[in-house]
Amino acid sequence: WTDIPESLYVAHPSVVPIGTSNFTVTVTDGMAAPVEGAKVCVMGRQDTSLYAVGETDASGSATLLTTAVIPGDSVYITVTGHNYIPYKGNAITIVPCSIVIDPDEIQCGVSTDVSISIYDTLNDPIEDIVLTIDGVGVGEVDTTDATGSCVIPVYAPYGEVLEVRARPVGEEWYIGGDSIMVIGGEELTNPDILAEVPVLSLSDTLVPGIEGTITALLSSVESGFTLYVSGCGVDTFSFTPSSSVALGVTPSVTGDIVATVGKEGYNLYCGEFPVVDIYGTISGTVRDSITSDLLGGASVQIYRGESPEPIFEVFTDDSGEFTIPDSLKVGSFLAKVMSFGYEDHTDTLFLLRGPNTYEIEMVPGEMLMLSGVINLRDRGDNSGVTVEARYGDYTFSTTDDGRGNYTLNLPPGALYTVRAYRKGYTEDVKEDVSVPQSDVDFTL
Repeated sequence: WTDIPESLYVAHPSVVPIGTSNFTVTVTDGMAAPVEGAKVCVMGRQDTSLYAVGETDASGSATLLTTAVIPGDSVYITVTGHNYIPYKGNAITIVPCSIVIDPDEIQCGVSTDVSISIYDTLNDPIEDIVLTIDGVGVGEVDTTDATGSCVIPVYAPYGEVLEVRARPVGEEWYIGGDSIMVIGGEELTNPDILAEVPVLSLSDTLVPGIEGTITALLSSVESGFTLYVSGCGVDTFSFTPSSSVALGVTPSVTGDIVATVGKEGYNLYCGEFPVVDIYGTISGTVRDSITSDLLGGASVQIYRGESPEPIFEVFTDDSGEFTIPDSLKVGSFLAKVMSFGYEDHTDTLFLLRGPNTYEIEMVPGEMLMLSGVINLRDRGDNSGVTVEARYGDYTFSTTDDGRGNYTLNLPPGALYTVRAYRKGYTEDVKEDVSVPQSDVDFTL
């Protein structure tokens, strides 16, 4: 990568038929533009004969010739591209079959018996095939008998295309699929579906881990409908007796979310919204909450989620400023700031899109007293003696009271090197001094 990697949006079949066939993969970017030159690999998990590679053309498509011999095998689809996050998808190998549906069109709002038959490539019926009929308003299941057939009553409240899928009993993979058209539904007059993330001021786009809102609007004469939302870890719905409804959603992954308006007797109206990662940056200053002095050398740690380890740790410079070097996905972070002599500061930061600047105030911690007496060997004037305590990069100092007495308030929990000095005298140094102590005396 030579830039912040973006997500790939990949479309491909969910099945690979046994035998030799073409497998087409289409790749686009976050703006739905085709991605040329992406590398595509299709590979069977057990079937070593199932392996094909290629690159997408100017239309973003790559058609690979595949040969599969093991039914029910998992197929891995991998797509990579320069400055793109690799895509990893799956398909399944299936035995080819034919599906006969009668009728393949049904009336909206009318219960209809639908006969479905399954045949192999020799036109022999296939028994014990689980058939599912799914749609926004439909979910039916049955199993073929010895004649390879079953009859399923279907009531479809909305005008839509129902998906028919077939799989062997006890298996999760499908051997084929078809569709049933639901006709006779009216068109909604002026429907609209909106998506937004208010906290990020985003419209028509959603973000993983951040709550957004999907709003459906109909004309006042078409009140009473259901809003269905699915995709990217979201599967929910809400009915409203009015002509509008807003539904809060929080996607868990990138991809696309589909929002569908269903009103009985009408054709479905759908809207699709991308779910993408949005990035921001963190910088700021650390200062004393009482004096407002800027604090250099403070540790700033950034945590995400429940991880016990920080994803970043930086230190403030001499001006008390810090910058996290990389862009981060927007959302909630935990910031922990530590500076010697101050209470640890912990705060939750909600990172927005673009630059985010924070000012952190540190509360001074507990101070304990170090004191003693300074004696001069020539019995001269004791005034003007400096006492300095050093711990690492931190230095604290004071002067005596003119009579050889000094007091110094220091943070506990450290061993200090303390020295007393005055011009014209040899300094006196004490090592590994802890606080509190009241008898650390010096002779110069």
